[in-house]
Amino acid sequence: MQPVVQPRIRIESHRPAEYTIRLDIGRPSAPPPARPKRARIPGRWLPYGTTATIAGLPIHGGLLYVGSDLPSVRGYEIEPSLLDPALPVDLARADSSGLGLGYWPSYSELSPAERGGLLRWLADGRNHPEAPIGFVFIYFYGLERRLAHELHEANPERLLLLREVQRLLDLYGDNHSFRRYATDLLQWATPIDTGRRYHSAPPAPADWGYDLPFDVCIGLGQLLADGRPIPAAWAQAWWQQHPESRTRTPVKRCPEQFAAAFATLYTRRFGDGLIVKENKKRLQLDYRPASAGLPGGTRDLGLPDVRALRGPVTKFAEIAEQATNDLDAYSRYLGRSGADPGSPAALAVLPPYLNAVPNQSTRDLLDWVRGALGDAPRRRVPGVELISRWPAGRPDRLNKAEAELLATLLERQSIGIEPDVRFGGTPPPPAGDVVLFTLPTPSSAPTAATPNPNYASAVALVQLAAAVAAADGAIADSETRAMLDHISRGVGLADNEQARLHAHLDIVLQRPPTLAALRKRAAALDDTQRQEAAGLLLAVAAADGAISPSETDQISRLFTVLGFESTDAYTQVHAAATSARRHSDPLFSARTAGRPAADFTLAPPPAPTDRRGRHAAPEIATGPAPIELDPDLLARTRRDSEQVAALLADIFADTTNEPLQESASTTAPTAADGNEPDGDTGLITGLDLPHSHLLRALIAAPRWNRPAFATLCSTHRLLPDGAIDTLNEAAVEATGEPVCEGHDPIDINSYALEELLR
Repeated sequence: MQPVVQPRIRIESHRPAEYTIRLDIGRPSAPPPARPKRARIPGRWLPYGTTATIAGLPIHGGLLYVGSDLPSVRGYEIEPSLLDPALPVDLARADSSGLGLGYWPSYSELSPAERGGLLRWLADGRNHPEAPIGFVFIYFYGLERRLAHELHEANPERLLLLREVQRLLDLYGDNHSFRRYATDLLQWATPIDTGRRYHSAPPAPADWGYDLPFDVCIGLGQLLADGRPIPAAWAQAWWQQHPESRTRTPVKRCPEQFAAAFATLYTRRFGDGLIVKENKKRLQLDYRPASAGLPGGTRDLGLPDVRALRGPVTKFAEIAEQATNDLDAYSRYLGRSGADPGSPAALAVLPPYLNAVPNQSTRDLLDWVRGALGDAPRRRVPGVELISRWPAGRPDRLNKAEAELLATLLERQSIGIEPDVRFGGTPPPPAGDVVLFTLPTPSSAPTAATPNPNYASAVALVQLAAAVAAADGAIADSETRAMLDHISRGVGLADNEQARLHAHLDIVLQRPPTLAALRKRAAALDDTQRQEAAGLLLAVAAADGAISPSETDQISRLFTVLGFESTDAYTQVHAAATSARRHSDPLFSARTAGRPAADFTLAPPPAPTDRRGRHAAPEIATGPAPIELDPDLLARTRRDSEQVAALLADIFADTTNEPLQESASTTAPTAADGNEPDGDTGLITGLDLPHSHLLRALIAAPRWNRPAFATLCSTHRLLPDGAIDTLNEAAVEATGEPVCEGHDPIDINSYALEELLR
């Protein structure tokens, strides 16, 4: 061999920007010494529990291919997982970044520093979470070769290697590529159980996969081949683990509740389960290895391939969507508040067809409510007692949202509450009472956002009637029965609504509604219901056998609320009172002493009719009544007649002696103390001069007791009740509201008064 001549190049510079290049050819140099040949160590598999020492670094645990000569299964290249001790390793500058690793890394192609990084990862337990995925793949290639091409199915080492692959999958499964290859290897190398997979629960869903998991395909394929209905859990797995399915937050945040909701809705729709006809496409297990040195394979499993079916997945997706929507409020509440899933508020927003384990505060609340209600159909309890047991933002009161959750939770236990914000009520008052009542039928669906129109009408009627019943300061049982009987006949309500209406009546009788609240309720009534409401007012007022003046005044005000003339109320009240007295008042059937003549009866008075054809008083059928006299009633009537006669005589006596023109004393408006409030003496629209003067005199006080008002009316030569009727009729005509409200005391409606005096 001729010696090699090595030229030498030299660059010289003697002045700026000038360079001289010299080429020196020296004597021929001797050839480099020949490298000694490496010893070719055959590659071999190190079983579990053995130790390999490479570059002075001991690697415990085995499960590695070590040596210098081991071709791949394909035979084209060296086995990529083979750890060759003869290759240089730089442990001092070990590179664990993985930046220089290719897509199919091989130990033989790594740099010395990268080999140092890989060997340190292997020696440290092969579990560092930040290890480059290329290191994991090089180690995985050896497991893959051993499982897929060297071990038969009966070899006990297979189970050990499968566990190691699963361990790596748990550690590095976040990498989609590694998860796919590791999952495929587990499917390919795991012996297929000859039993029926669907007798066990389906596998837990993974975050996402490229295909329907093989284990799910096996179980579903067996169900189709056997002609069995798909159980709810397997139907959920088919949908949830399908690669085209996308799960929303409630599915991930509340997996147990979602599974229960899906199963419930699935059973409602398909009973024992959907039966899917077996399709023709066969299930094949295709194996695509991660290592470039291994060939793939295909295995026919003799089962239908459910991955080719889309119809069942579409049906299951509809059920999943409904279950997700039903759980949305529950999921959002837990995510927003971080509350215990068994807290009262959390259970209130849980779908009603699901059950959850209540926490201690929920159990305490429900135990107290059941104890307070006992065996009674309804019971009034202090509102503060209920509020104190609810975990509210404020310990002394509930806001509307909390009150709605409370009512919903109690409804799940077949217990109702009044007032109920879902039915137009207010939150439980801390200073008042609430009514708990038993719901006849359990609630199996969420309460509607708005009450049933029939129930809303019934509530309006109850409030209107209760305002009349409470006007005289006492509510008789007969009035309550008349109220509920009338409403039950006129409005069709379900059993739960009937129970709620009774409880609502208890609240209304305790706290009668204001005129503004009644006007709001009455606005929801149609014309027919307004007519029925007018009849109900009269029936309730007359139910106890007498209609007091205060009840008459209240009916008059409520007639205006219903959109009728206030003067119509007095006609209807008179008709109702007349009909009621036919059964009890002896003055309606009188005769002389002695035996009555044959076929002798007094003709009843004609039935009263309204001159406008509105709200005729309820007609009470009567027959001939026995003739009796009540001395006390006669004496009372005589005294009343004498008082009226004396007043009329005084009026007529004064007017007959006066000249035709009004004197100053009768034309000037007089206050309660006789002083003139102002100098205006003109007529008010709709009123004569005395009533105009009386109306102006009412400015002196916002409220008048009955004796003071009677004195004021006497000053103007007017009867109190007639004056109220006349003033209210003019006020309603002009403003839509009466000016005098109540019987004793008499409240002055400032709005109506100011409008009349304009």
